[in-house]
Amino acid sequence: MKIAAVLLTVLVFLTSCSTVRFNITDEKRINLFPLVSEANKTETFLLVTGSFPSIGELTAQAWLETDSSGLSLTVMLPTGQTLMQIYYNGKKTTVSPSSAKTVMFAPYVVADVQLCFTPSAVIEENLVANGLRYEETQENEDITRCIYDGDKLVICVKIHQNVFQVKNILRGYEYTAEILY
Repeated sequence: MKIAAVLLTVLVFLTSCSTVRFNITDEKRINLFPLVSEANKTETFLLVTGSFPSIGELTAQAWLETDSSGLSLTVMLPTGQTLMQIYYNGKKTTVSPSSAKTVMFAPYVVADVQLCFTPSAVIEENLVANGLRYEETQENEDITRCIYDGDKLVICVKIHQNVFQVKNILRGYEYTAEILY
């Protein structure tokens, strides 16, 4: 009886400490990155334009907030209509409206945002621990962050001042997010 109680306690603890895992490649799963510290918090309005296999061309606006308590992203059409809201609290993602497609899509959106805004040391630690290679280069004001599975480029993020270009080679999408304010 005591063993069952101890096992149940351990299971509850591990479940409460769990974080979102997702397939960054077809074979490798990683955790979303830890939340940013208050010193790296972000509140910004973005213009997003891109191409996605499941929806085609998209132009949208997004309000992004990140801090030590979570990441919140509201994506809106140019008309102002909310397309989706995603929230990540360090343990799970929630998305509204909730459908099988948006729930599956949410960790990828959060990971993309984190690749743009999270300090590189945090990104590298997570990726290397999961058997991936991370390279960051800086030339003048331009930063390039790339994730490799072996020699195969999976994702590349280019940052130039207030513009982020995200290209997921494996999943076949790319977009640009420009900070408007």
